[in-house]
Amino acid sequence: MERLFQTHQVRKSCEAAPLWTLRTLDEGGLDQPMRVWVPGVVEQVPKLKNYRGRALYTQKVQCGGNLRFVFQGVSFKARVWLDDTLLCTHYGAYCAFSAVAMNVPLGDHMLKVEADNRFGDDSALHIPNDYYSYGGINRPVIIEEVPSAWIEAVRAVPLYDNGLWSVRVRIVIHHSDCGTETYALKLRIGNTEMTETFVPEGSGSTVKECTLSCPDAAVWSPEDPQLTTVSAVLEQNGEPIDDLIDRFGFREVRVSGKDILLNGKPIRLKGFNRHEDFNDYGVSVPVEAMMRDLLLFKDLGANCVRTCHYPNDPRFLDLCDEMGILVWEESHARGIGEEGMRHPLFMDQLRQCT
Repeated sequence: MERLFQTHQVRKSCEAAPLWTLRTLDEGGLDQPMRVWVPGVVEQVPKLKNYRGRALYTQKVQCGGNLRFVFQGVSFKARVWLDDTLLCTHYGAYCAFSAVAMNVPLGDHMLKVEADNRFGDDSALHIPNDYYSYGGINRPVIIEEVPSAWIEAVRAVPLYDNGLWSVRVRIVIHHSDCGTETYALKLRIGNTEMTETFVPEGSGSTVKECTLSCPDAAVWSPEDPQLTTVSAVLEQNGEPIDDLIDRFGFREVRVSGKDILLNGKPIRLKGFNRHEDFNDYGVSVPVEAMMRDLLLFKDLGANCVRTCHYPNDPRFLDLCDEMGILVWEESHARGIGEEGMRHPLFMDQLRQCT
């Protein structure tokens, strides 16, 4: 389960089957391949409880066409292949990334993921620290079928001015070489709609930005956590070919003197620091355990959580949205002094994570 709500009505997507074959590639690993559950961490295997090295996950998939493999988290360096073709590399355990394979013949293929949790000169953020750096595919893997142009991201930022709400929206559309095809982008927030046509230029990304007025906005608050859906649909020749759905709350946080204001009213933050780490699951925390934490928060009168010290699972953020919990979410640069910040990869890796 990628999110706690439906993110597509047009695009075909499914979660990868949960049983993968695991092989280890470095000293101190497994003698033989074994079947493991994904998402998970290698340390759940008793023999690998202190393993620091490369782990190769393989899964046979039946698929074809234009494929997008979405990884919500791999700890903490990743390489992804489809059959023997390297699709992508990625750094950072707590951030999603995707690998795309175009024009794949329909049939059986082998999806391979190498997860590497070794410290080294190529890692500025993942260093020995006061929390454990696990290995493995730690968050869900989603397989999507996409057209030649698809919606990669939708960002909605609520704005409040003179008693009226609006939303600034940024949509990223990824495309291969689509020639001179004309596309229509339809955006909907509540009862407000907008349509724009465009012709993608070559291969790459097209960014569309706009601001929509929302006079009927339902305001989010800890006491009444109202959420609003933003839906973007891509059409070609009048037919929908792709879509992306997300949620947000009409809320504004700002500072006035010594006060933190939520929607113009002072609020006192009461809450906890929370590591995304459980005894039985490591950093691959099931939603049920996330929910248990939040029920404890609510029972103790909390209204806020600090995600120390890295981005948390999007499903945890969904739960916070639903339950009226404010989130102070952190990027990933905890316990790094000046010398570490002078690492030649520090700024690039931190910027990517942020």
